[in-house]
Amino acid sequence: MHRLTKNNSGFTLLEIVMAAGLLAVIALGFARFMKTQMKSTKTAINQTELNNYASAIKAYMGKPGTCKRSLAKLGKLENDLILDEIVRADGKAKYTIGDKINSTNFILSSMYITNFYVNKVEGQDFHRAELKLNLELSRMNDNAYGGKTIIKRFEVDLFVNDSNRVEDCGVLGGLYLPKIPFMNTSSSSSETASSNSTSGSNSDSSKETSSAEQESVKNELSTKSDYNKAFEASVNEAAQKTGQSITQEDINKAVDNNPELKKAMESLKSLQESTKKMEELLNEEF
Repeated sequence: MHRLTKNNSGFTLLEIVMAAGLLAVIALGFARFMKTQMKSTKTAINQTELNNYASAIKAYMGKPGTCKRSLAKLGKLENDLILDEIVRADGKAKYTIGDKINSTNFILSSMYITNFYVNKVEGQDFHRAELKLNLELSRMNDNAYGGKTIIKRFEVDLFVNDSNRVEDCGVLGGLYLPKIPFMNTSSSSSETASSNSTSGSNSDSSKETSSAEQESVKNELSTKSDYNKAFEASVNEAAQKTGQSITQEDINKAVDNNPELKKAMESLKSLQESTKKMEELLNEEF
């Protein structure tokens, strides 16, 4: 066998073949690392832009008349009603389902009501109410980490009539009305509270919840599998060109007997593990 014969440079043919295989793996590892870095950057941009977008909608709903104009189009309020658009003073849409969010790969896929509650008071024509407006943001492609659907929500204060139709409303803390002068003040002042909604969580208005469907690193090809395939393909190609017959035992011996090869293999393994951990961490945090 000639596979252990050294050439004029002092390397065996097996070591040259091994080096060719490692070059292929290094190229793949670098490509994966760059892909992870790009997706990480896109994820950070998405986080910032989605927060800004949700804050902009909340602020716009706080403008005088905007909340009432938008929710009044729904008629009788109840949970799970879908709000198609938030309208301007001229009646045209400012935010609409299907809008793409700038600088992200997300769209506004839905706006819907939850946690609707009315504090009904006997003898009064109008009643205090509250609800949460949920903004559902859906990812269109896989060039960033995190869940495919992100929910942003904020609370809305309202006055509704006996039919649960909105008379006035504003974002939480932004509805400043006197003690309802249009109420029937001649009626008894005793209050009997009743709920017209299903119960829900009282989470903070700025809380974000990712959908149950989370991306998993398992959806992509195994990093280890890809590295192995690249290494084996390159080694086989080099072996054919040099006429070498290489076994797994030959490869193991070459790595064990050559400190540089052993160090390179350990570095690649470390890169593989770091890349995988980064992907998992970003999927959990976003």
